[in-house]
Amino acid sequence: MQREYRLFLEDILKAIARIEGYVGNREKKAFLSDQLLVDATLRNLEIIGEAAGNIPEAVQRKHPKVPWRDVKNFRNTAIHKYWVVDEEILWDIVENELSPLKKQIRTLLD
Repeated sequence: MQREYRLFLEDILKAIARIEGYVGNREKKAFLSDQLLVDATLRNLEIIGEAAGNIPEAVQRKHPKVPWRDVKNFRNTAIHKYWVVDEEILWDIVENELSPLKKQIRTLLD
């Protein structure tokens, strides 16, 4: 049974919401010093990447402004080359990439 791609889009939004809930209003220093928070953030970024990888190519082509490849590539790096992912990269993603991605995915679902 194949899963409807819109469910994967919803998974992306849920994972973003989890990260936002975990991080809250924490400053960078507090984020970097909390290993559990870092690990939870990383796990949800992996989910986002895996869900993005399940979006059909046709849908991805219709929405080229969504950074599909970057999201999937990050997931692959986090899983297969975990040693190169550091907390600074995660913080940058949380601070600069999640909000625009959330808006793009919401637009796709509307």
